Amino acid sequence: MSAFETFHEAVRTFALGRIGAASRVMATVAGEHELYAHSARWLAEHAEGRLPGPYDDASAFAAYRTGVPSGRLRDAGSAALARLLIERRPARMLDVGAGDGVVLARAFAEGVTPAQLTLVEPSSDLLRRAATAVSDRVTAVRFNGTVQGFAERAPPLPPWDLVHASLSLQNLDTEERARVLPFLASRGLSLLLVEFDCLRPDGDALDADRIRWTHDRYLIGMDEHTGSPLGAEQEERAKQGFLMPMLFGGFLTGRSAPNYEQPIAAWIDELMAAGFTDVTERARVPHWWSDGVIVLASRPA
Repeated sequence: MSAFETFHEAVRTFALGRIGAASRVMATVAGEHELYAHSARWLAEHAEGRLPGPYDDASAFAAYRTGVPSGRLRDAGSAALARLLIERRPARMLDVGAGDGVVLARAFAEGVTPAQLTLVEPSSDLLRRAATAVSDRVTAVRFNGTVQGFAERAPPLPPWDLVHASLSLQNLDTEERARVLPFLASRGLSLLLVEFDCLRPDGDALDADRIRWTHDRYLIGMDEHTGSPLGAEQEERAKQGFLMPMLFGGFLTGRSAPNYEQPIAAWIDELMAAGFTDVTERARVPHWWSDGVIVLASRPA
């Protein structure tokens, strides 16, 4: 079998819950590319017990975000946010999925800082980091939970002048987006959205075309994340702690899947249907997975 055929077999074995067996299959091609070597090791280490998610380890997520390809998108996102802060000068801002706060801190340093900031982040560790990252400029209101939970509990305050969501809404399935996007449109005057223009083939998670598409992009991605500016230890953490859980999580179905990415055209259609009246693409950033796209959605006050 070719290396891809072996990868394909290992993925389907993994999806059946035979994780140890999947690791042994993957190990037969481990010497051909680090994608296979990292996959075999990650599967072996998690053959028993709960599989970790890509956001379980905040330090792994931070290491991934520091890598060169993610850094390009992060920098473009913070620059776009800084320009919008200068243009709009929002008094009240909501950040959905604030992560470690690096994008916000850089944007505030280059632009202007809103008087009121609310951070929504399900990871308590990342939420703490985000609040700390901006603490020299603004004391943030924190919500430790999902945006779905926040939408159910948000008090009836005046609308946010600006909502920011960077790669944080892709974990919502179709039904959840149909509830959350109208909430953001009704409570926010503008939304700066960063998402991938994901052109992955339609179909089941285990369709051969989807596995091939994902495989080919991860071959590139693993190479591009080699040579982390923070050194070999952080590179290892990014690959084992973030990229591997994201890779194999993508082969799960139903509520276990880590995200529900879609083409940017579908995002624009959903934003318009949610109540935003002006939706424009502001920037596009090449990325090994799919182009990262920065979209601005607005509505009249």
